[in-house]
Amino acid sequence: MYGKCGKVDEARRVFEAILDRNVFSWNLMIAAYARHGHSRDAWEVFRRIDLEGVKPSRVTFLGVLDSCNGARGLAAGLEIHARMVEGGFESDVVACTALLNMYGRCSGDARAARAVFDGMEVRDLVSWNAIVVVYSQKAQCEEAVKLYRQMLLQAALEVLEIMRAQRVELDRVGYTSVIDTCTSLGALEEGRRIHSQIAKQGLETDVAVGSALVNMYGKCGDLEDARAVFAGIEGKDRCAWTSMLGAYAQHGDGDRAFQVFQTMDLEGEKSDPITLISVLSVCSDKSSALSQGKAIHSSISGSGLELDGLVATALIDMYATCGSLRTARNFFDAIQAKGDVVLWSAIISGYSQHGDWEESTTLFRLMQLEGLEPDNRTITSVLSAFSHGGLVDQATEWFGTMVEACDMKPAIDHYMCLIDLLGRAGCLEAAELVMKRMPCKADTVAWTTLLGSCTTHGDVHRGARAAGQMRDDSGAYVSLRNICIEQSQARRS
Repeated sequence: MYGKCGKVDEARRVFEAILDRNVFSWNLMIAAYARHGHSRDAWEVFRRIDLEGVKPSRVTFLGVLDSCNGARGLAAGLEIHARMVEGGFESDVVACTALLNMYGRCSGDARAARAVFDGMEVRDLVSWNAIVVVYSQKAQCEEAVKLYRQMLLQAALEVLEIMRAQRVELDRVGYTSVIDTCTSLGALEEGRRIHSQIAKQGLETDVAVGSALVNMYGKCGDLEDARAVFAGIEGKDRCAWTSMLGAYAQHGDGDRAFQVFQTMDLEGEKSDPITLISVLSVCSDKSSALSQGKAIHSSISGSGLELDGLVATALIDMYATCGSLRTARNFFDAIQAKGDVVLWSAIISGYSQHGDWEESTTLFRLMQLEGLEPDNRTITSVLSAFSHGGLVDQATEWFGTMVEACDMKPAIDHYMCLIDLLGRAGCLEAAELVMKRMPCKADTVAWTTLLGSCTTHGDVHRGARAAGQMRDDSGAYVSLRNICIEQSQARRS
């Protein structure tokens, strides 16, 4: 009563007067302090339990975890977490959810929270929400969204099980939605289970359901099942053809993707931008790819599709990748969509791939004269062109000008290009300085890039520092060992 009414001092006096305190008494006192923000007092009472010989219950942990807030509460939360593991509560869904909530409030280590979540044998809606909150508060939005979709998929699967037990059948719309969720998560096994239910209902030949299955198998890497489902679809429409073509494109099988595109055309099914982008994306520098790409371009010429921004970008990328840079430039100059920054980025990237830094920077300046703001790809392409040409001074000067004159906030990709360029040129001290001063924390890829440059130029000490940042990467130590061996051999010779 005193605790719920906010009179914690009176509650404490009554608590201390109890002669034979049991776990229920301790829980009430901890809850009183936690409810009114007296964190230190809640932790002090919790630590006294052992001295009294009382074993904490689940409610004890729930109460004291509720008192952990902010960065200061994280240390206490970690201690409580350890005690919960000792007490055998690591698989209790309610206790573990309280732990997840604590990590969310205290902005703690998302990895620790994920370890708790992954160790839970049973997860309910509250626990799923709790782990999503942890990732969201740590600004790991992609992981939060992924977990949220996993939660929805699990809920959908549970509903399907209930429906099957009650002999209620899901319709084509419901199955398509669940399959699409499996596709986005790469959940192949769950997708197979749903496919078996679809087959029992005879819905796999339905064009919408079949297309969703083809897309799912293609994205999850099972081309054999994708082909089998596609073959059985009745009345294939553009969506079905595009799903099969996309499955081949996903795995870089340009020849089969092109065959599907041709068959689709013969069947009288018109292409759309998604179809074209998929088939153009797998045209590489093979001998047959350029002719295939030209055939695709010819088939849509005059239809207006080649003027679609994304299709035009795919065509420029295809020509540039296949080595026909002049054709890419002629097409770029011919179309009237010059106000599209994505198209400018595509042609600049094409020249960058071929190491033509002069034309890359010329086009970049022309784009600015058009009043267009460069995007990440544009800046990365120009820096890559400098990198391939080994033009350290020009690159650093251009990068500095871009930051100051254009008020640009460089992304990690831009810094990576600069680090790679400096490393290739042997300017390892400058490369390491860029890594230390860039606003975002250097990740494993950045340290790997620096380590590779140290290997090339035989810088053992700097390589050791880079390897030290990659403690979990065995490849880092192999690279460092190679540097040492080469240095040793050089000294002996």
